[in-house]
Amino acid sequence: MPALTRSVAYTPLPAARLNAYADEIERLASGLFGNLTNTARPLTIVRRTSSLSVANNTGVIITWQTASVDSVQLPMWDPGSPTILTVRTPGQYLLLGTIRWDGGTTGIKASALLKNALNDAGSIGSNGLPALSGGQAAPTPTVGIEPLVAGDLLRLDCYQDSGATRTLVTDRGGVKLAALWLGP
Repeated sequence: MPALTRSVAYTPLPAARLNAYADEIERLASGLFGNLTNTARPLTIVRRTSSLSVANNTGVIITWQTASVDSVQLPMWDPGSPTILTVRTPGQYLLLGTIRWDGGTTGIKASALLKNALNDAGSIGSNGLPALSGGQAAPTPTVGIEPLVAGDLLRLDCYQDSGATRTLVTDRGGVKLAALWLGP
């Protein structure tokens, strides 16, 4: 990597040196932010604002109701396709999904981050909880670090087999999906 040449005060700057500075600044901006026009790292956080019922032995892809944060110039979430985050900037991403179940005590409760898939066969991260005692609300956090390309589709899936319908709740962290661009 070339080092930038230091200038001495009151010394004329040739166009070649200024162009070298511009090239280096563009290289750094692309590496840090993924592009030259938006210097904020792509970040999207979507969430549910109301509870969601999940039938027994059924996988459900979460429908998002609002974006807490979404990159202004290259948004990943479109309310017209509420189950999907669409990658706009290629690179490595940190993906975080969290689901909070009601207080049911029986059965497995699981979640999976999906890349270009509609079921856990396309999972890039998953988590499951066994039956819990005491009926406390159960969170299932799911984490993935994944190289993604523009056009990749991200979803968060949940599943439970308690023997009855269970509910995803919005309190104490609720139900969210976040995608943070880490770099190229």
